[in-house]
Amino acid sequence: HSYSRVMLQELYADAGNIDTLFLGSSHCYRSVDPAAVDAALGTHSFNAGSSQQLPDGSYYMLREAAAENDLKTVYLEMFYTGYNESRSANVPMACYLLTDHMSAASPNRYEYLWEMGGLAGFADLLLPARHGIASPRAMPALWRVPKDGFGTLLNLDADAPLSDFGWEYLNKIADFCEENGIRLVLFTAPLPSAYLYNTDNYQSYVDALNTFCAARDGLVYWDFSLWRDWDTLHLTVGDYSDAHHLNGAGADKFTAVLCDTIR
Repeated sequence: HSYSRVMLQELYADAGNIDTLFLGSSHCYRSVDPAAVDAALGTHSFNAGSSQQLPDGSYYMLREAAAENDLKTVYLEMFYTGYNESRSANVPMACYLLTDHMSAASPNRYEYLWEMGGLAGFADLLLPARHGIASPRAMPALWRVPKDGFGTLLNLDADAPLSDFGWEYLNKIADFCEENGIRLVLFTAPLPSAYLYNTDNYQSYVDALNTFCAARDGLVYWDFSLWRDWDTLHLTVGDYSDAHHLNGAGADKFTAVLCDTIR
């Protein structure tokens, strides 16, 4: 909660200045250093990633940022688990981490709460302390330590590599950007090859996103998990904090390659 609170505070404090926005789950905020991006590219970027941010959370954060900033480019991190969730209400904390700290005057706050939980979502506004309480059964697999260190969070269905929920909000984000003259770039921060090896049908996800991009003029998808130039993106196990998140050193390496790719 403290990270999300500070992130939203900084977003509002920076209103009117942001031209480049990064969105996504923890794989976004743990992988991209906006200060390094700005130093390399001359942008004024902001990282609006948040823990377990689902596709609907990215959509409402996009709208929240666009309301006060003339956005030129949005980079949407596409870690695949959120795009395979069946509905937002399955992970209510992902919503509360954002709506608890959105401006009370923001319509996006209430639209997001309604779409996530209906009247129950609004009721919890009166008891925000409840948002930090979880039963052991509710703890996501994200916090389980696999035996080999690289066990997957989720295997993919080759016939449905994104859920209906994932497709719905990916289309909403793409439509919003197109309607508002914002360039959208999809990307996946680098995952260890051992993690990908343990994830069934990962290529189907890559193929689905490439097909999606091909149907929309100018849209691209960069999956840095599949980067093969060892000289430019030299990541080792020491660059990861766990089975799938970069640490600070890894983020520095990746941000430099991301900037080169953007150029």
